[in-house]
Amino acid sequence: DLRENLRRELITSKLIEQEVTSKVSVTDQEINEFYNANRAQFTLAEESYRLAQIVVSPDRAQQAVNRTGNDATNAQEASFKVRMIMERLQAGASFADVAMDYSEDPETAPRGGDLGLVPVSALQRAPESLRKAVIGQKPGRVSVASSGGVHTIVAVVAHEQPGERTLSTPGVRDAIT
Repeated sequence: DLRENLRRELITSKLIEQEVTSKVSVTDQEINEFYNANRAQFTLAEESYRLAQIVVSPDRAQQAVNRTGNDATNAQEASFKVRMIMERLQAGASFADVAMDYSEDPETAPRGGDLGLVPVSALQRAPESLRKAVIGQKPGRVSVASSGGVHTIVAVVAHEQPGERTLSTPGVRDAIT
């Protein structure tokens, strides 16, 4: 499965590079115009974390939401699945690929688990185990937060401070491009 997924991923990225990326060019003027027209979206009102998640539930879903169709049906299977996922991540597997393959969350699984920027105020309303897994953690940290039998493997992708991000801020120019 791993070899087949890797082969498929490589073919897809080569095809996108050849047919799309190589034919698109974005000028500095276009980047500046987009930034100036959308300046508000580059300003953060409060401290935020860019997060990704993999959700494992002991309940069977009505339909498969991940690429493998893998769905835990009881607490024991859910615990085993969380251990297996953590082993894959510790072995160097891409969080996004593992999320698409195994997450049971229909909203984030297709996006590789991406939750986007989550403000600290929203995290304060989250269960305590999730708050501890995120707040104060450095980017790159992957933790398991469990609540009510549901396990959430959460990755802290980035930690953003409040304020305006300019074109010289790392990542802004690339995001616009």
